[in-house]
Amino acid sequence: MKENNINIHEGSWLRSVVKHGKWYLVSSIITKGIGIFLIPFYTSYLSEAEYGILNGLLAAARFVPIIISLGLDAAFARFFHDKKHSPEKLKELFSTIFWFVTVFGTVIITIILLTSELWLENLLEVPVWPYAFLTFIPAIFFQIGQLGIVFLRQSLLAKQTSVLEVVSTAINILSMLFFVIVFSLKIEAILLGKFAGYIFLFIFYTIYFVRKNILGFVFNKKLLIACMLFSLPLIPGTAFSWIQALSDRFVIGASQTNEILGLYTFAANLAMILYILSDAITQVIGPITLSGLIFDKERAKKKIADFSLFIFALMLFANLILFLFSKELISIMTFFSKKESQNFYLESILAIPLLSFMYVLSAQYRIFMNVIQYHKKMWILSSGIIIAGIVNLSLNIILIPEYGYFVAVITSVLAILIYTLWIFYWSQHLEHVNIEYKKYFKIFIVVIICISGIYYFKVLIEISIINIFLKSIIIFCIGLFFIYIYKLEKLKEVINIIKPKK
Repeated sequence: MKENNINIHEGSWLRSVVKHGKWYLVSSIITKGIGIFLIPFYTSYLSEAEYGILNGLLAAARFVPIIISLGLDAAFARFFHDKKHSPEKLKELFSTIFWFVTVFGTVIITIILLTSELWLENLLEVPVWPYAFLTFIPAIFFQIGQLGIVFLRQSLLAKQTSVLEVVSTAINILSMLFFVIVFSLKIEAILLGKFAGYIFLFIFYTIYFVRKNILGFVFNKKLLIACMLFSLPLIPGTAFSWIQALSDRFVIGASQTNEILGLYTFAANLAMILYILSDAITQVIGPITLSGLIFDKERAKKKIADFSLFIFALMLFANLILFLFSKELISIMTFFSKKESQNFYLESILAIPLLSFMYVLSAQYRIFMNVIQYHKKMWILSSGIIIAGIVNLSLNIILIPEYGYFVAVITSVLAILIYTLWIFYWSQHLEHVNIEYKKYFKIFIVVIICISGIYYFKVLIEISIINIFLKSIIIFCIGLFFIYIYKLEKLKEVINIIKPKK
C-alpha cells in the first residue's frame, strides 16, 4: 500500500470526491449495501418473525462497539492530522489506542456475555447460546478493524480501503452460505458470516500495521488521557445516537410483534440506499475538510458551502427517485417470497422514502460536524444527539404501542432534523460559512410540490410501463432544474473530471 497522503486538502475538492468517492461508492454498494442485496434471500429463507429477531440482535450488536471503544476511533481520526507528519508520534498514537481498546474491550465483552442471560431471552425470545456469543464476541474484532479503516480513510487511501472492505464482505457472504448449505443454519449462519468477515479485518490490519511500524509495544498514558478528553464527551452522544437510530426496533419488538419488527427493518434497510450514496461522498469530504480547516481555513469554508448545496440537491433528487419507484423496488426484493409475504412487505411503501429522507439530512450534518471536530467542541455533538435521542425515544415509547410502527418512521425523521439544525447552528457559530439559503428553499419546494402531486394522483404509484415512462420524464425535468440551480459550470467540471482522458 502507498504511504498516507499529507496535504489532502490541496487541489480540487470535487476532483477528490470523484477520484476517491467512486471507490467508496463501490465499497459501500458491496459492503453497506449487503443488507439490501440479501433482502430477497432474507425474505424468502427467513420467516417474518426470524427476520425481526435477526435485526434485533444486529441492533444490540451495534451498541457494543460504543462501549468498548469509548469513542477513541473518533479521537484517532481527529489527532491523526496533528501527528501525521511524524512517524514516531503517529505510531505512539495508534499503538496506545490499539492496546487500550483490545484489553478494555475484552473485559467488557466478557461482562456482557456473563450478564446476557438476564435480559436477552426476555427481550428477543432467543437463548443465550449461541446467539449472545455470536452477536457480541465479534464486536472486539470489528472495533480493531475499525481503527485500521479510520487510518486509511484519514489518509484518503480510498482504493485500498474499498478493496479490504469488499474482501471482508465476500468472506462474510461465502461463510454464511457455507453454514446455510452444509449445516442448514438460519440466523446463526448470518451471524457466523459476519464473525468471519470481522476476523479477517482484524488479522489483516494487525499484520499490516506491525509491518508498517505503525503498531508496536508503545503505550503513552498522557496521550491516552488527551484522547479520552476528546472522546469521552462523545460517549453519551454516541449512545444516544444508537438510541435514536436503533432503539425504535426494540420498542417495536417489545410492544408489537417480531413480524412488525421485520416489516419496519425491511423499510429501513431499503432506505439505506441513500445512505450508501451519501456515505461515499462524506467519507471523502470529512478528511479533506479537517485537513483544509487546519491548513487553509478560508478556502475550506468556501468549499464547505459549495459542497453542502451540491449534496443537498443530489440527495434530495435521489430521495425523489426512491419515492417514485419504491413499489417496484419492493416487488423486486420480494420476488422469490410467497404471495402473502409480498403483500405484507408492500405495506412499507410510504415508510421507505420517509426513512430515506433521514440520509438527506444526515449528509448535511456530516459536512458541518467537521467544523465542530476541528474546534474540538465535542460536547456540541454529544448534547445534540442526546436531545434528539430523548425526543425520539420518548415519542416511540409513548406512541408506538398505541399507533403502531409508522410512528417510528416519523420520529426518526424528526430526531435527525433536530440534530441537523443543532449541528448547523453551532457550526455557523464557530465558523461562519456563507450559505445560499434561497437555492436550498427552491430545491426543497420543487420536490415537495412534485411529491404532493404524485401522491394525489396515486395512479402513478402503480407499476406499469406507462407509469415508469411518466416517472422517468418527471425525474429528468427535476434533474434539469437542479442543474440550473447548482450552476451549469459545476456540471461541466464534473463531466471534465470523469470523462476518460485521451
